[in-house]
Amino acid sequence: MKRLIGKRVITMTKLGRCRYCSEAIIANYPEDATEEEKTALATSLCSCSWAKREVGRKREIERAKERVQQLFGTDAKKVGFEPIAKEEIHNLLNGLIELISNDIIKGGAIQIDGITKAKISVSAKGKINIERVQTTKYKLEA
Repeated sequence: MKRLIGKRVITMTKLGRCRYCSEAIIANYPEDATEEEKTALATSLCSCSWAKREVGRKREIERAKERVQQLFGTDAKKVGFEPIAKEEIHNLLNGLIELISNDIIKGGAIQIDGITKAKISVSAKGKINIERVQTTKYKLEA
């Protein structure tokens, strides 16, 4: 919003409000930002404990999804595994991460094929663990 004061045009900075504490956060929001977008940005900038928790949770979700990519995606070769190419499996694992992060479930395990198992759980410190177990068994008889 621009306002004419004397002979000068002043650009007004928009306000957003934290969704938790309702503190007004002054920032340069995009010109076409909706109220929800302003609220989301204001919450991410707020210093209240609830907003900090939300920011930390979002960061944890992103890190966990990166770990899924490292263990099951194209980066899996770096740790000695063959990548799992099915996008549906990646989506399922990422969905489990969301459910765990939102305290809906405590963990889950998926048997992907005869030798590959994915396990997602919460550590004692509250961190999300992503585990890939690959078992190979050889039996020879003479």
